[in-house]
Amino acid sequence: MNKLGIVIVNRNAKALLRDCLRSVRAGTASLSSEVIVVDNASSDGSPDMVRGEFPNAVLIRADANLGFAAANNIALRRILERGESEYVLLLNSDTVVPSGGLEALAGYLDSHPGAAGAAPALVFPDGRFQSGTGGSLPSALSGLYYFFFLSKLLPKHFRGLFFDQAALARASKDSFDGIPVEWLSGACLMLRLEVLEKTGLLDERYFFYAEDIDWGRRMTQAGRRLFYLPWIRVVHHQGSSYELSGVNTLWLRTLYTYVRKETGPGQYILFRLFSILGFSLRMALYSLALVFGNGPGRKKIREITCFLIFSLWGRLEQISP
Repeated sequence: MNKLGIVIVNRNAKALLRDCLRSVRAGTASLSSEVIVVDNASSDGSPDMVRGEFPNAVLIRADANLGFAAANNIALRRILERGESEYVLLLNSDTVVPSGGLEALAGYLDSHPGAAGAAPALVFPDGRFQSGTGGSLPSALSGLYYFFFLSKLLPKHFRGLFFDQAALARASKDSFDGIPVEWLSGACLMLRLEVLEKTGLLDERYFFYAEDIDWGRRMTQAGRRLFYLPWIRVVHHQGSSYELSGVNTLWLRTLYTYVRKETGPGQYILFRLFSILGFSLRMALYSLALVFGNGPGRKKIREITCFLIFSLWGRLEQISP
């Protein structure tokens, strides 16, 4: 029986995928594991690279770009049918796992039988913490905490939609117990196979984004707990494994769709209002910082402007019942 079944979805990210697989190969030297690569109809030679350089990996080639959830589900069904892995790891093709990182994640689940799953910190190559790693389930309240910086200022008291990794890492710097959260990013997420059997697969109605939030919702409602482990840090070339031009507002459109679907029109209206006010506040603060020669710069202001415009007039995704 394998300790770990690793699922990596790829779409035209050959160089990043190579680095990811090399890190996985080195990081599983002492773990019995199976690596499954699901290729979403890449045209950059990724499948040939996997076949030639990583012959021990299982390669599944899709005929079209199925999206994140559907592609992962192909491999997850295979793992479930075989039943030969204790844990399952979802891993983005644009990640690099550190030496000992996968062992540490598996070891945490070994020593915490009540944990449904665990995920590490996600950082940029320069070590900066990323956003969108996990948090509380979307609601008017979690939106309020996030968009108005309350979860950044007092992370232990206000659990926002997206938690602030740096703030949580500081608040828990002397603890190795893990931080309970309601959802975790599918960029690097280790789950017990038994949890997957009871919770079900990813919701394929979400082509990209929010499927991991929905997974967290189902696990939380079933009484299963997820834990964030800030002392394990995985490099994530965020945004490099998918093809988007310009400012990415897809995450926002999918998030609004999710909130409307799962919480109803009342909370959705409040959530969207809080996001509009929050993006307006960010624009004002970033612009003021720019005047005084400090802050994130014009590129960030342009990004926030696009988010604000979309929040005011953007349409939702079409999700069937």
